[in-house]
Amino acid sequence: MLEYLRVRNYTLIEDIRINFSKGFNILSGETGAGKSIIIGAIGGILGERLESNSIRTGEDKAIIEATFDIKSNYDAARILEDSGIDFDIREGVIIRRELSSDGRNKNYINATPVPLAKVKEFGNTLVDIHGQHEHQTLLKINRHIEFLDKFGHLEKEGEEIATEFKVYLDLKNKLEKLQMNEQEKKRLVDLLNFSINEIETADLKKGEDVELEKEYLVLSNQEKISDAIEKGYFNLYDKEDSVYTQMQNTITSLSEVEKFDPEIVNLKQVLEESFYQIEDVMTNLREYKLKFDFSPQRLDEIIERIDLMNRLKKKYAAEAGSIEEILSYKEKSIQDLNTIEQSEEEIEKTKKLIKDIQAKLSSLAVHLSGRRRVVAKLLEEKVEEQLKDLDMAKTIFKVDIKYQEEEKGIALVEGKRYKVTEKGMDNIEFLIAPNVGESLKPLRKIASGGEMSRIMLALKTILNEVDKIETMIFDEIDAGIGGKTSDMVGRKLKFLGGHNQVICITHQPQIARYADVHFVVNKSVEGERTVTRLKQVKGEERVSEIARMLGGEKITHTTLQHAKELLVK
Repeated sequence: MLEYLRVRNYTLIEDIRINFSKGFNILSGETGAGKSIIIGAIGGILGERLESNSIRTGEDKAIIEATFDIKSNYDAARILEDSGIDFDIREGVIIRRELSSDGRNKNYINATPVPLAKVKEFGNTLVDIHGQHEHQTLLKINRHIEFLDKFGHLEKEGEEIATEFKVYLDLKNKLEKLQMNEQEKKRLVDLLNFSINEIETADLKKGEDVELEKEYLVLSNQEKISDAIEKGYFNLYDKEDSVYTQMQNTITSLSEVEKFDPEIVNLKQVLEESFYQIEDVMTNLREYKLKFDFSPQRLDEIIERIDLMNRLKKKYAAEAGSIEEILSYKEKSIQDLNTIEQSEEEIEKTKKLIKDIQAKLSSLAVHLSGRRRVVAKLLEEKVEEQLKDLDMAKTIFKVDIKYQEEEKGIALVEGKRYKVTEKGMDNIEFLIAPNVGESLKPLRKIASGGEMSRIMLALKTILNEVDKIETMIFDEIDAGIGGKTSDMVGRKLKFLGGHNQVICITHQPQIARYADVHFVVNKSVEGERTVTRLKQVKGEERVSEIARMLGGEKITHTTLQHAKELLVK
């Protein structure tokens, strides 16, 4: 539900703020006062394109901001969740559009920047605008089938077909993959066999690359290692004044004087411990020298092996690949090869599943189509009945249901095959002949915004209990009607307002009299600027506005009295 609208620097509007209410909201005012500008601003907040020349003369930026209550609007909440936009279902959701003269326009939902397409997607769940603007559900042919199914309570049957159709598409995709052409299949089999053979021939072991890298590091630096060992052993033991000899002499000297001072005993013990450690190091160095055997041939083998593993990693592993990944690739290749070899059996199994689900889809689609045709007749009668009350008594309304013949179509009817989609086999479009003698034409080709609004009003009156969109805006709904018909339109809008939020622009006092909230739009010259302003009217001010609508600028006692009588509902 639209709770609040603020418009700044947009065409003739300097700054207006409107608090809309649940129920029936009326906007009235003289022709050209700016009522349609307000509706245009609402269209903009719902995602319609706004031109930069709409910015008020002398200003750099126009801002339109609206707050919506979505407590009962699960479709709107789902879009916000899927888009990652923060919101609290208990609080209003704010849409804000900033239109700049330099073309740098910005769109926000709850302070989150979003593209215009997201605003439009979200706006489609919030408001239906009916009249001269483009945001009209009735012009979207794909929605006609939804209207019909809602009216006939056929949604569950439609959902069943949609579910089965998705399974059907998944099976078709699976079959297409299984039925790759023989040349492609042979090419893939050859490739898989080559990969498996290449990896198996390499006889890789897990962790082998790590161990070989360690061995390569040693062998490739053998001269440095050998020199370091020789020098170390020489310095520790072989040379005349080696570390070993000097430590041994020092321990002997301390032993001779330790009886004179206990502290020397401690020093000697520390030195002896270090001496034993030096002996261990000498032993290890000697053993390392004995076992160290440099083999150029082994180094060549390691280099060749590492090179092989690196080539295999590039082909079969990730950028920072490992032997484990290569082996995993081999296992997957074996599985893929088995799948291809078993594909003939799987193909036949999948074909049977497709045939079974096609038969089920055909049965479901034919059954649903039959129900839709029955419901369509009832909807036609009810719409024409409603239109009679709206001064369109001679109007013929028809729900046109057609099938699309297709050589390999799923649905079979009287020996012919027809296309089936997730919505069934029916192509549905509303047709209308507003005037006697005219042929039936699609709704989208009707020029009159007033006729379109009245048709939508008739449908909304019939469908008000099942329609999810809470806010409806009717612009020009009173075009070409008056008197008794206007009163009936007002009653129907009042009825809709009892279940939804209705916002209506009207020049008819017979419609305005039923409003729960009445706003008046005025245009005036202030200084040297034309300004559109809006005001909610109550009491005597509302009586005066109804009187103006009855009799024009010259308001008499009689018109005031008539206005008071109209407002006594």
